[in-house]
Amino acid sequence: MSFTSVLPTPQILLKAAPPPPTDVAEGIEELVSLIVEVAPADSLKGEEALSQLSAVLPPQLDSASLKDLFADAGPLAYGYLLRMVCKGMIILPEDQNNFVYAWRAKIDELSKIEERLRAVEPEKADALATYISELRAIVDRMPIVEKDEYVYAEHFNLHVQALRKLIEVEEWMTSEIAHDDPEVVKLLDVMKGFAQLVEERRAGDMVRSADWNAAKGAFSVAPQLDGLVKKYIG
Repeated sequence: MSFTSVLPTPQILLKAAPPPPTDVAEGIEELVSLIVEVAPADSLKGEEALSQLSAVLPPQLDSASLKDLFADAGPLAYGYLLRMVCKGMIILPEDQNNFVYAWRAKIDELSKIEERLRAVEPEKADALATYISELRAIVDRMPIVEKDEYVYAEHFNLHVQALRKLIEVEEWMTSEIAHDDPEVVKLLDVMKGFAQLVEERRAGDMVRSADWNAAKGAFSVAPQLDGLVKKYIG
């Protein structure tokens, strides 16, 4: 099954997120800096982002300005904007929905990798198909949130569960397809590092902005991993 027919037109990233002052979002500076460093090729790189920002930012950047700056900033994954959020910012329906659409696109991409692999190593393709099926079972449960609806802990928890399964998939592909290529291992370690920062929340618990940012940071590495793994197939 392919999700391609139900994916909306991706949003285009206009600017990459700069490191915010630590008094506004403690710990997010390092997170965003690393995301900019490993961002997919279709998003702005760190030097380009800093060049643009230096021309438009005032000398003193207050909290309100930072929130405005972050409104449309973040890494792109499979063409979908994964907006970074700061303390005090509301998790919007499109934050949830873009993440869901990106997950669906990831499964489509994994299916393409499986198809290519089947032509040369059908047994490994069967193993990958099992992983894809397990990941799809989680993603299929992710709801699309309508305008003015809230994003709850149970929405976030599905992203956490999917990330755990995705890491299993990426670990398998790194070992069985990319033969532990150091570059692939390095990116996988970045994904794991972000994923270690997130955990499921109980119903009624607040999901912090840092939780969403770390989950998106982990996922944003996936397109690059896809590209590296494909080099080892046929």
